[in-house]
Amino acid sequence: MILLFDDNEFGQMSENYGFDVLAELSKYKSIVTHIDRLTDEKSLPELLDRAKAVFIHSSFPTDDLKSRICYLAEKKGLPLVIFSGNEPATIWDKENANIIRLMKKDRFYHSLIPFLEYYHSNTQEKVELTKLVFGEKYEIERSKVIQDRLAFFLAEKINGFNYESDFIYGSQEYKYIYELFYFLYPEHHEHEFSKFDEQACKKQNDAESFFGLLKDLILKIIEKYG
Repeated sequence: MILLFDDNEFGQMSENYGFDVLAELSKYKSIVTHIDRLTDEKSLPELLDRAKAVFIHSSFPTDDLKSRICYLAEKKGLPLVIFSGNEPATIWDKENANIIRLMKKDRFYHSLIPFLEYYHSNTQEKVELTKLVFGEKYEIERSKVIQDRLAFFLAEKINGFNYESDFIYGSQEYKYIYELFYFLYPEHHEHEFSKFDEQACKKQNDAESFFGLLKDLILKIIEKYG
């Protein structure tokens, strides 16, 4: 049994990912248990005794409880994934290939369903996190979503675009571009993005020509992962 810890207080699991996560999870009840609230912490050891893997949201449950769950999972040698809405990169534990310390939340859910489909048909196989991370062409689909979102954003800047002021460090739009560079240059994304950022600050691109640069990036990503 795979344990999935994530809250759904605002219905986000049905609304935020382009498909209804809860509806998909219901197809795989025999191999995954979704826990969106914990009423009895004493049941944790028993739950983990039956678990084959633990997938947990970085902001759910509370920090103390989340730390305890992760500690018990590691102690038992279970595959462990901590997913977050804020981290564009997938960060593996440096010493334990069975643990992913951070994985972007929408990437996680996009990859989870084909991952569950595979294990639903191969129940005796050991859970391997590489099958989750390198699943069904996430990079292409995510890049297309980013392209659409930045197209709407730049359309509003058509008469007054300025890269430095419109793509402020830490803004969602800035993170979108950084994410594209992570897809295209996973091992050197920081360096490559830094070069792009520096050049974009120096050039006086209008919104249309800047969007053309982003489309070129996304075409390269599609070629890389297609």
